[in-house]
Amino acid sequence: MSEVRTTIAELSMRNRAALLAELRGRDRPVRRGLDSAPATFQQRALWFLDRLSPTSTAYNMPVHLRLTGPLDVTALRRAFAAVVRRHDALRTRLTERDGQPQLEVIPDVPHGLRTAEAPDTATALEQAAQLGARPIDLTSAPLWRAKLWRIGPAEHVCTFAGHHAILDGTSLAILWRDLADHYRAEVDVNEAGGPRPVPPITYADFAAWQHDRVTSSAWRRSRRYWLENLHDLPTLALPTDRPRPSAPTGAGGIRTAPVPPETAAAVLRLARTEGTTPFTVHLAAFWLHLGRHANQDDIAVGTATEGRPVAEVAEVLGYFASMVVLRGDLGGTPTFRELVSRAAATTRQALAHADLPWELLVDAVAPDRDLGRSPLFQVGFGAAEQLAPPSFGEVHAEEVHQDLGTARFDLNWTVTLGSSGEVVVEYSTDLYHPATVDTMIESYLELLRSRLSEPDVPTSVTVTKAAEIRVVDDEDDYVAPECPTEHELTEEFAQVLARSGVGTRTNFFRAGGSSLQAAQLIAAIRERFAVELTVLEFFRTPTIGGLAVRIDRRRAARLDDGALVDLIETLSDDEVERLLTVVD
Repeated sequence: MSEVRTTIAELSMRNRAALLAELRGRDRPVRRGLDSAPATFQQRALWFLDRLSPTSTAYNMPVHLRLTGPLDVTALRRAFAAVVRRHDALRTRLTERDGQPQLEVIPDVPHGLRTAEAPDTATALEQAAQLGARPIDLTSAPLWRAKLWRIGPAEHVCTFAGHHAILDGTSLAILWRDLADHYRAEVDVNEAGGPRPVPPITYADFAAWQHDRVTSSAWRRSRRYWLENLHDLPTLALPTDRPRPSAPTGAGGIRTAPVPPETAAAVLRLARTEGTTPFTVHLAAFWLHLGRHANQDDIAVGTATEGRPVAEVAEVLGYFASMVVLRGDLGGTPTFRELVSRAAATTRQALAHADLPWELLVDAVAPDRDLGRSPLFQVGFGAAEQLAPPSFGEVHAEEVHQDLGTARFDLNWTVTLGSSGEVVVEYSTDLYHPATVDTMIESYLELLRSRLSEPDVPTSVTVTKAAEIRVVDDEDDYVAPECPTEHELTEEFAQVLARSGVGTRTNFFRAGGSSLQAAQLIAAIRERFAVELTVLEFFRTPTIGGLAVRIDRRRAARLDDGALVDLIETLSDDEVERLLTVVD
């Protein structure tokens, strides 16, 4: 290694730059013309959630545009078809191979932009909301629906509702921009510029490249960073109006409130003074807000990053966004200015290690899994710029926002930046009343106002430390498998987890199993026992003993009386007694 360092040190600046470009070039995606690839890690996480709740619409992403002016419907339909041809994500579905999700690109989709008549705008928007609220089957392309309602000669509503598995926020902006570009080119052959060049790679190319990076040094560094920073992360203990259900329904609501212009201006001034962004100022206030509600000085929220690590994917439509955890230290009596500095440093470090997909981040930290909570954080936070609607020439476009009635987290808090900003909170109706969320928004805005007026006054979170309690986990006591089903499951556990010493009390997830490995094990159980277990059932009983009971119960239910007698005669008295207890 020392010889290599010496050689590099002796290189000229020009040759050193050429070497660096060559090394970086080896870790960049290239066009391969793929029509299938392993699903990206972002898609795998949604595929797993879809297995948990196949009829959920929490990850639908509908957008509604109100179009006013002389719309050329034929030109819009042709423009939409051109966008579908341009982006392979719009012709993608997810299939399963050996228990693992694969993305598959089809040459063409069975339908495009559909049209309908509506008597008025309210009716059109009501039907548009119904379209966006229908479940989307991830195995059947396309994973979107698009429809145009004609209300009058110069009045239309256009809706595009796609699944998050093929889209994210940046992709939606790309989609509408490309649609507007193609539309203007269709109605005016002299349109300057015309449609943009085709992206250098496809989403399938990115998927293959992403899987090639699993063992990269960059991802290894990010794994170490997140493990070191999150291994002792406490659960956010926000009070709720209702008891937390064992499994969330995904039902939600939205509450909003404007950010006073003087507050927005003060946020911008402090951000400029501190050399940071309005996002970090709002983040510091949000940490403090949560800390006071939860009586904690160690706060974690999740935020979405763009997830586009290389220039080649800047114009590609697909699901790239990934979550990172922003852990806030409210300890001591910091001033608000100091909290902003902490928020800026935390955000910089998180973004520097945001290349690791969320699913691998969770697997690296390996928190206890709980169907009632999202892993690592339960509250999301983000800031969004006010974007101008796409230009359709003489046709004016205005986005119409609607409450989807869904929630992905306990609370998902978004601050729209700018002089006319607002706070938008998506909340779980399993946990909160609307009035409670309104009160939380009001107290946040008041806290933000007061801290901005006195940024150098010490502030603190009053935390009452609970007595430390050591919990002894029953699974620490090894229990050997007894019946044939438990023995066979032990073999499958050991193979998937690549470890020995698993017993009937071994919890799959606490033993290091990931959601993808869970899918592998479910597929292996289906193959070995001819029993179909849902992901939800696996989550509820992730131990060998619990799964053996489920498998034996399914097998017993399939047997007729004669076969049951034949089987019982082959069992020991203890096994018969155990099986009868299960059936009873």
